[in-house]
Amino acid sequence: MDSSSSEFKPGTRKAIDEVLQFYKDPERDFIPASKVADCLRALGIPITRAQSQKIIDQFGLELGTGEQLMSIIRQLTKPFRDSDKDHIEESIKNAFMALKDVDGVVSKRNLRHLLKNTGERLNDEELSLMDEYPDKLDYDSFSKLIRPPQHLDWNLV
Repeated sequence: MDSSSSEFKPGTRKAIDEVLQFYKDPERDFIPASKVADCLRALGIPITRAQSQKIIDQFGLELGTGEQLMSIIRQLTKPFRDSDKDHIEESIKNAFMALKDVDGVVSKRNLRHLLKNTGERLNDEELSLMDEYPDKLDYDSFSKLIRPPQHLDWNLV
C-alpha cells in the first residue's frame, strides 16, 4: 500500500502528531513501552492491555514515532473507518440484546460487574468513565457508552 492511500486526513494527522510530541522521550524520537497505551488512548483508541502487550512483544520496549507507530495506529483504527460502521452497529445491537433484562434495559451495575470480572478486566479508574451514565441504560445510552470514539476521522485519504 503506497503512502498516499494509507495516510490519515490532515486534521487527524495533526492530532496524532500533537499526541506523539507529548508522549515521546524528549531525548529521542521514541515512545517508551510504558507510555504506548496512554498515547493511543489519548487519541481515543480503546486499546486493551492485551493489545498493548502484543505491541510491546512485537516491537520491543521503545516504539518509533514514525512509520512503525503509524502502521499500528492504522491497524487499531481500522474498525472506526466508514467501511466497518455497519459491523460496529450490528455488534452494539447484539451486545445490547444479550445483556438487556426483561424491562429492555441494561443495568449499569450488572455491566460494571461483567466488565470488572470477566475477559479483560477493567480497573476502577476505567470503570469510573461509566459514572456519568444512568443506572439503567436504554439502547441509546448503552450505544454511547461502548461506541468507539468519533472525535477524529480515522478514514484514510
